[in-house]
Amino acid sequence: MTNKPAFVLVHGGLHGAWTWTDLIALLAEGGFPSLAFDLPGAGSLTQFPSSFLKRPIDIDAFAKEVSPISGVTQDERTDAAVEAVNQAANLGNGKVILVGHSWGGLTISHVAEVVPEKLQSLVYLTALLIPN
Repeated sequence: MTNKPAFVLVHGGLHGAWTWTDLIALLAEGGFPSLAFDLPGAGSLTQFPSSFLKRPIDIDAFAKEVSPISGVTQDERTDAAVEAVNQAANLGNGKVILVGHSWGGLTISHVAEVVPEKLQSLVYLTALLIPN
């Protein structure tokens, strides 16, 4: 536990928690706790269509196959990030700096509407920012 806020780091599209490995180390050197996680359907939680994995690739089959992650919703991504914010708040001073990169900006905007009392600030790192 520290008197500093914790960071929650939300990756962008086609990324995962691994995106933040170097930053997590730098934050730790400065005494800032941080959490990074894979959003549902991304990072280690992603799944590729079976036709994508076959070689040579059958373009027609790939074009028609429904993505295994097509049912992942923004609500699921928001819930995962809220869970991370709740965990991180207990690691620091109770407040969280929520960082979203690229497509992660969508998620941090939703999280800010769900748990504004837990957030010290939002950081949009070359990220999407949409109105509520």
